[in-house]
This record gives sequence, structure tokens and C-alpha cells, in this order.
Amino acid sequence: MVIWDGDRLEMTSAPVAVWIDGVEQPMADRQTKLRDRYADPVPQSLPKAYDW
Repeated sequence: MVIWDGDRLEMTSAPVAVWIDGVEQPMADRQTKLRDRYADPVPQSLPKAYDW
């Protein structure tokens, strides 16, 4: 089952929650984790390759 934040046929709608066999599935994927990690970088938390 998928719960949407609006009309599922609208391009601006997105899924809010997903359940498979009664188990809620995580909505975070690798892309969202990387986006959140590098959205506001703090120089001390960046990998060594990104030293300023």
C-alpha cells in the first residue's frame, strides 16, 4: 500500500509511506542520504578529499 501526499496521478505528488506485507518500508535511499549529508557541509565533517 502506498500513501500519497496528493493525487497520485499529479506530477507534484510524492509517496509519504509504503507498506509491503504489513511492514512499513524506509523512504530514505542513497540519493536522499547523500543530499542530506552534503546540503550544508561543515568543513570538519567533509572527507579528506574535500579539504578547502
